[in-house]
Amino acid sequence: ATLWALRLLPAVVVITLMTTTPASVALLNQWLGRERLTRKFWLGLAACLVGTVLTLNPLDKQLNLSPLGLLAVLLAILSSTVYRTRLETVTQEVSPTLVSTYIFLINGLASALFLWPWIRPIEVSAYPIGLWVGAAAALANVAFLSALKELGSTNVSLFNLLQRPLVLVAAALILQEPLSWLQGLGMGLVLLGVKWAQLPARGR
Repeated sequence: ATLWALRLLPAVVVITLMTTTPASVALLNQWLGRERLTRKFWLGLAACLVGTVLTLNPLDKQLNLSPLGLLAVLLAILSSTVYRTRLETVTQEVSPTLVSTYIFLINGLASALFLWPWIRPIEVSAYPIGLWVGAAAALANVAFLSALKELGSTNVSLFNLLQRPLVLVAAALILQEPLSWLQGLGMGLVLLGVKWAQLPARGR
């Protein structure tokens, strides 16, 4: 759904709307009786939303909104919300490593089943990078599921908002891409917002 949305909407719109995912996760967890949301949480989340918009340099973009694109973003948010909250429940009962193994197994089988007619022979030179990417993805997924178990899906969703500032910092340091003062302000708001919005780890 996210890739579909990116084909129909500007990236600035998709990323901004996806920033609301922690809100939907938090509301579902509150409905399930897992969380008790405070004014500080909502203030922090609002700071993250404003900060994310600023990091995208919205003044430089011309926005064309597609109804189908907005529907795709909504579906992406809903599916991500259900995925995270459901996996938080599962990881309380099953090891994150085992859960991750089954996820990769199911994804692999589903991909082979539906995409097999279009898969071309893989060149030998592609195996090293494929193995490296696969191992990195597996470790990242185990870390993600472990975080869901220990911190809860709401806090993990908040921490995911740090990706945009980290990418900007990496681009500035490695690729020498300039940062505008608006982007710097946005990064600061995201960092502050994540700190404000964090909820206590349950059971601790």
